[in-house]
Amino acid sequence: MPFLAILQMILLCALSQMNPSAFALSEKELLPPDQAFKVSAKAISADQLEISWEIADGYYLYRDKILFKSKTEHLQTKTPVFPAGETKHDENFGDVIIYRNNLQIPVALAVENAGSSIQLLVQYQGCADKGICYPPQKKIFDIPLPAA
Repeated sequence: MPFLAILQMILLCALSQMNPSAFALSEKELLPPDQAFKVSAKAISADQLEISWEIADGYYLYRDKILFKSKTEHLQTKTPVFPAGETKHDENFGDVIIYRNNLQIPVALAVENAGSSIQLLVQYQGCADKGICYPPQKKIFDIPLPAA
């Protein structure tokens, strides 16, 4: 059994202990996180990145669970400006901002020395409307930067 299928089964079993109706969902009813939240990253300029998600119907991302961190020593990310989202009341987190469908976030860079690329860690977490949340996801992108 692939690792992702095992992880989904563990998640479903754990959640079924808290909410027995959650166990009624089979793993085939949930998309794998890479399909539910298709993330990509590109450089717009030498000091500006754009991180984008295609979010499947019936799924959403939490704004306060999105994080960007440079893994390249001479480049740092600045605090991003998030677009307006939708307010949702979450039983565990209270009122939260979420994103559905498509999301693009510009991420400015503080450039100490010009570099030809950046290694960027992107962390995010989302849920299905069916009441199942995924564990936090982490992706590392190697993004070539255009000359300044």
